[in-house]
Amino acid sequence: MAALLEVTDLSVRFKRTLGVDGVSLDVAAGETVGLVGESGSGKSTIGRAVLGLVPPSEGSIRFAGQEIGHASRRTRRALAHELQVVFQDPHSSLDPRMTVGATVREGLPPDRRTDEHVAALLQSVGLPADARHRYPHQFSGGQRQRIAIARAIGPDPKLVVCDEPISALDLSTQAAILNLFAELQDRTGVALLFVAHDLVAVEHLSDRIVVLYRGRVMEAGPAAEICAGPLHPYTQALWAAAPVVDPEEQRRRRTARAAAGVVSASAAPPTAQSSNGCPFAPRCPVAEPVCHTVRPAEEQVGHRRVACHLLAADRRAA
Repeated sequence: MAALLEVTDLSVRFKRTLGVDGVSLDVAAGETVGLVGESGSGKSTIGRAVLGLVPPSEGSIRFAGQEIGHASRRTRRALAHELQVVFQDPHSSLDPRMTVGATVREGLPPDRRTDEHVAALLQSVGLPADARHRYPHQFSGGQRQRIAIARAIGPDPKLVVCDEPISALDLSTQAAILNLFAELQDRTGVALLFVAHDLVAVEHLSDRIVVLYRGRVMEAGPAAEICAGPLHPYTQALWAAAPVVDPEEQRRRRTARAAAGVVSASAAPPTAQSSNGCPFAPRCPVAEPVCHTVRPAEEQVGHRRVACHLLAADRRAA
């Protein structure tokens, strides 16, 4: 499949921080790619760069064949109907002074700004048609996120950037919103760039997953393969630390994690770290001296890309 979104060697620098460091990824039409990692991994920064909210320091962002990394405001406005966003906090992303109907209608093309079309959009995300007459504060967090989703899909976009859209919701509501995204994608064919910190939460929604740590790609590939057998020690830590409903599975993961000596994905990293080595090396239970001094290349392993010196050494030995 041809790529709808192509991010190549993207770096984003802030005043004293390198938020994204040479990341490459792509999203095909109708595909969901999950960006997964803990806070500070750079996943939201990548989404914001795609949306034009932060400028790339280096690299390229192409959407539908057009370079948009440093696009003008005029170009961005022209792209608005093709490139939409759902933010993390459904409360702050909705104007409390506007009715739900006015909020949804605002982003629609002129020929679709009818009450009937707005009502149909709200019903498509599981809300009653008369919700358009009410205000955001009259809805629960999950319902407000449904309103935000209706606003995003209204212009029939090609791609929606979903920036932690479930992290502010309880577990049962998270599942309902994930199911809603899957249903809408099946119906409309929209592509999703789905930012999340929970590997398990995006496992069933994503076609492919990109695992990020401190602005770099640790592992990337088909979601089913990564979750069935994570290769990078950081991906293994994320998977082992993820909560599951089944107590037996939770116990099995804890045992496997302890046996492997995997460091918690949420453990505080040491402050001293070489910018040239693997960023996960100070927390990695199997790191060797080279991991602290030389940046690992992203090796192709089957359908996956993995940045790990030890994996590369094992392949050479085999």
